[in-house]
Amino acid sequence: MTRKANDKKRFTPFSRWIRKWCKDSGDGLSLTNLDYIITDFKQEKMFLLEEKQYMSDLKTGQKIIFKMVNEYLKKNTNGYEYWGFYLIQLPKELPGIGMKLNYKPITKEELKKHIDFEEKFCDSLF
Repeated sequence: MTRKANDKKRFTPFSRWIRKWCKDSGDGLSLTNLDYIITDFKQEKMFLLEEKQYMSDLKTGQKIIFKMVNEYLKKNTNGYEYWGFYLIQLPKELPGIGMKLNYKPITKEELKKHIDFEEKFCDSLF
């Protein structure tokens, strides 16, 4: 769902412009952004990571589009090992106590290993 651009802290200037001037969700337009594409070029590995602060969850439109992107990348990674799509839920802005990866509690050390492609902490969300 495309939200109206009335919150200057929530949206970037470009996002506010799109939301003001382009068609809205009632006309079929949905906006979302992906927070991270994490890639190790030497090991040829990659995964997608969406960050949510304050333990928020994915919106319905995000679930739909991220699942589509994930399914595409499973089949088209140009030889890279694709680890999948992950949701990191943070209690506040920074990694800390109470955070979750794909709804499972994770420590900062485990998260670091996952991001460094040392150990896959859990399966892809989709």
